[in-house]
Amino acid sequence: MEGGNALIDVIFGDVNPSGKLTQTFAYSLTDYSSHSIGEFGHPKEVWYKEGEDVGYRHFMKHQIKPVFPFGFGCSYTSFEILPVNYEKIDNKHYFHISIKNTGILDGQEVIQLYAYQSLDSFKVPILKTFDKIMVKKGEVKKVSLVLSNDDFLTYDEALEKDVIAHGIYTIGVGNDIQNLIYPWEISI
Repeated sequence: MEGGNALIDVIFGDVNPSGKLTQTFAYSLTDYSSHSIGEFGHPKEVWYKEGEDVGYRHFMKHQIKPVFPFGFGCSYTSFEILPVNYEKIDNKHYFHISIKNTGILDGQEVIQLYAYQSLDSFKVPILKTFDKIMVKKGEVKKVSLVLSNDDFLTYDEALEKDVIAHGIYTIGVGNDIQNLIYPWEISI
């Protein structure tokens, strides 16, 4: 019953919308992998040939510009991601990030961390972790995102189990998939 009041608070700027998209919005239906690669039309079966390249991965691999990218969000304020500090302790990778609210309203920001194997010819980052934090106007807040070797597990069909995909990974931090900054390379 309070939905109308909540909507009014957002429309009049009393509350800052701070959500992020969990999918990619395309300009055309044929931009989506299920239509450009998949087979449709059979009444009982649909074949998906894209493998892991679904959603934002498909858009990035095929260099298709979306209307709204994965992780995109609207806000009445603005944020700046300050230089990232990195440290490795044992088998954990810590990315210490400072976010500054440069706008005129309090708001929440979702900091996202992506990784791709440096030898990957397509360089398609995969979301590994994220955190949503409240930052008051003019304030700088710190958040730490942590990766362990378990975050780099992949299924090995020959062994029939998950294994760590060892190698060099490039790390990007940002607030959506098309706004990644401060690349780092880590060894897994």
